[in-house]
Amino acid sequence: VEVVRAGSVLKSDNLRETSVSVPELVENEILVRVNACGVCYRDVIDREGGNSFVSFPIALGHEIAGMVVESKAKEWKEGDRIVSLHGAPCGSCDLCCSGNSPRCTVNAPYTYGLLCNGGYQQYAVLHANSLVKLPNSIPFTAGSFLCCTAAVSLRALKLGNVKPGNIVLITGASGGVGVHAIQVASALGARVVCITSNESKIPKLLELGASKVILSQENSFHRQIVSELGEPVDVVLELVGGPTFRSSFLSVKPTGTIVVVGNISVAKVPLPLGRMILFEIKVVGSSGATKEDVEEVIEMAQRGTLQPILCKEFPLSVHGIHEAHTMLQRKSVMGRLVINSSL
Repeated sequence: VEVVRAGSVLKSDNLRETSVSVPELVENEILVRVNACGVCYRDVIDREGGNSFVSFPIALGHEIAGMVVESKAKEWKEGDRIVSLHGAPCGSCDLCCSGNSPRCTVNAPYTYGLLCNGGYQQYAVLHANSLVKLPNSIPFTAGSFLCCTAAVSLRALKLGNVKPGNIVLITGASGGVGVHAIQVASALGARVVCITSNESKIPKLLELGASKVILSQENSFHRQIVSELGEPVDVVLELVGGPTFRSSFLSVKPTGTIVVVGNISVAKVPLPLGRMILFEIKVVGSSGATKEDVEEVIEMAQRGTLQPILCKEFPLSVHGIHEAHTMLQRKSVMGRLVINSSL
């Protein structure tokens, strides 16, 4: 089988289209026909050389959905519809057994779009432990990004110990993760407050379940939070990172939690230790999702509790990938962009 892949070849932001042969599968490997791959802002950072962990040359993309073509694992067979985790947990180490499988490093070489080829290609070799069944009722295009948006949000909200009635602040609320985080937080019974820099996106954010949307152009919104809500928030889901972190930190109540999921600028930020200590504020990092998290959001989508928000599809080509990445960088996206190999 020949694979056409559009991968980042050099750290100098060079994309090219190449044809390569699929390697012979080993035990627990699955050959998947990639029908769709979600486009994450991390792909942009990786393509530009902003992530020192990326093993170039590589086909980017860690939001993979497709159909099994060949299997070296008994639990998967030809024709199965799948979505992938970001990588492949071993399933038996202390981290995996304690519900922290996204931190497992036993199968680290199977970290898609980072240490091995990801979904910006027609076929992908994936590890059996990284696959989750995708029901026929969910299209590949929508299923591709459920892990990196809704399931990632679900795990982050769990780490934030969100309870019904809590006020949850979401930064970057109109992005691919944000529009799904709103829905998941609402489903958990939280009162959701969103930050956006684009006034035109406010009606959709309210429609998705936000109880309040605050327009902020300067990434300085903490005073608006207190003045408009009358109180600080219980949990912040920080999806932007450096530019908004200070205001997020100042928006959370004593004993509150900031869960940091996004870091779009690869920025380092000062941490006000005095305030953190005095008010017992918790800052927690969160990345990835467990298989159970993905299964849970798939069930939510089937029930209609969660609506996958697909913004636009692009062809699997150098031009298509560049166009998608440029659209992300212009912040003109509401929902997720997807590479559709059938276009």
